[in-house]
Amino acid sequence: MNRIALKKVAVRLNGGAVRGSSVRLARVMGVSLPTVRAWLSDPDDEAKYRRMTRGARRLLATMVLLDGAGLLDDRFIAAVDTFDQLLNEGEARLDQALQALHASSSEDGMIDEEEE
Repeated sequence: MNRIALKKVAVRLNGGAVRGSSVRLARVMGVSLPTVRAWLSDPDDEAKYRRMTRGARRLLATMVLLDGAGLLDDRFIAAVDTFDQLLNEGEARLDQALQALHASSSEDGMIDEEEE
């Protein structure tokens, strides 16, 4: 992804404001501000430039889609951060989180069926 396209995406994720868009992009992507700045730097600057990984590009695309659907808010990002922490806390915590997620989605399905 070229840096002009990345900056446009960062501004979009920041509600159209240029100021603070790099900070917002770092928060949405779960990376450090220096990482975002490295992505946005000149590709010819070997000392600063860092290419986005494929996984980072796919995550960014997912976040843009969520934003377009009106689902990317601070509460959602906090939930992602919490789940990320659970992923790092070991298999038992991950199993609990996955079970809670499954129970939550099952309850959502039950509500939909009852409404019909």
